Amino acid sequence: MIDLKWLYLLRCFLPVSESLRILRLGSDWGEVSIQDCTIWEVPFNKMQSLGTKSFDAVLWSRETEKLFRKQKQFWTQAWHALGDGGVVCGPVPSRRLNYYRALLRAAGFREIQAYAELWFTTRPWSIVPLWPSGALKEALQHVKCWLGRVPKNSIALMAAIFLAKVRLFVTLVRSPFVVARKSVSDDQICSGFAGLLKRSTGAAEHVFSLYSGTCKGVLAVFLLNGKPAAYVRLAVDSRRQRLLENEVQVLRWLARYHFEHGSVPFVIKYGRYLDSYYIVESTVDHPRPSRGMNPTHLKWLCELFNKTAQWRLLRESGYWRILQQQLDYVFASVNMRRKDQVRARIADVLVKLEQCGPLPFGLCQRECSAEHFLEAGKKLFVVDWEHARREYPPYFDLFHYLLSIRPPSDENALLKRWQNLFFKPGPPGNAIRQYSKEIGLDDKIGYFFLWLYVIDQLMIYSETPDHLRVKWMATIAESMCTDYRYAERNWLGGEV
Repeated sequence: MIDLKWLYLLRCFLPVSESLRILRLGSDWGEVSIQDCTIWEVPFNKMQSLGTKSFDAVLWSRETEKLFRKQKQFWTQAWHALGDGGVVCGPVPSRRLNYYRALLRAAGFREIQAYAELWFTTRPWSIVPLWPSGALKEALQHVKCWLGRVPKNSIALMAAIFLAKVRLFVTLVRSPFVVARKSVSDDQICSGFAGLLKRSTGAAEHVFSLYSGTCKGVLAVFLLNGKPAAYVRLAVDSRRQRLLENEVQVLRWLARYHFEHGSVPFVIKYGRYLDSYYIVESTVDHPRPSRGMNPTHLKWLCELFNKTAQWRLLRESGYWRILQQQLDYVFASVNMRRKDQVRARIADVLVKLEQCGPLPFGLCQRECSAEHFLEAGKKLFVVDWEHARREYPPYFDLFHYLLSIRPPSDENALLKRWQNLFFKPGPPGNAIRQYSKEIGLDDKIGYFFLWLYVIDQLMIYSETPDHLRVKWMATIAESMCTDYRYAERNWLGGEV
């Protein structure tokens, strides 16, 4: 049976239809439905018995490929079995890639592409194009940006990038997955995501890189010269759709601003594709991961907040209503042993913040992780705005970024990291002081916003849901109530 990861990739090429019709060449007769695809399995030597049936794709397995390798009439039969714009696809030996490319072109097929799965990454799966070579190198670089935080991934991807540069990567792939489209007349534009992207970017042909994120599909799109064309995100459930719809609103709103220290994706197109919601966003050439904290990161966080902030009393801000909803949910649904103590401490924090008078509330990414910052030239390129909110408190993005640089592996590691970042002197405390100065606040106020940050993180992890991190953040809230090391007097090391 076809692997779902390849079916996901085929969705980029196949036409929009309530039920795709796929012919799979196998050893027996059969029929099965997967998602919105109907797959007919037919013995290789019985293709002629299909008559006038028309399919969106003809798929073969590694075993079937050995049977028709030298039989030219197979391609004629496959051509007649396909509707306009349909594709043939399946694994072939890597040493025969050039042979199949020439054979498919001679048979009238176009948009001939080959893909390989990255078997060494820790995500469920990642797929990159094998040619053109420029697209392969750029795709590996993009995958490194998203998956390179794990040491195993980082080392393996650096090795893969080197092998791609010396043109050895393709030879190490055992069975590339080849895709080729039945040519259509010039006035026809193939449907499917390939057609959608053709209309959006104006390019005649694209190649793709694909990986499965957290409850989402992520598709990097490249031109034939290897230049990145777009970055597509697909929602696979209603919750993810709401998040992506929020990202569209935030990015379109941010498009009115010009930033000196960073940039954000431009929304090229968005909407529904079959049962999925999608966003097509701009991307950058040759992105590099930006892992540590340097002055540019701090300047960006200050610039983003200052340009979008408005000064208001806490109870008059748009955040106040959201906070009340979050508190109601957290105290009703999150398991805490010292819930009354946490509730009383939050009430005290709100009183002190109200006594501060007007405070700045601006745009907050709310998931400002180090992996969402890419270096491209002199500016940062900042992605993943699905959790972002306008008119939100300061400090939240800075706190999240500091915690994400070396993410803790367990609850005890988080407690230790929490203490080192916020309750001991050092570079993180200096960054918080500099941030406070740039946005016009006393750095001591940051302690009270740290409490509200805990509540906000509890809400995000509850909605995900990520029960382990909900438990961790609940422990943080309880520890800040009872452990003297997290007391207000020790904020930023207790220095005046």
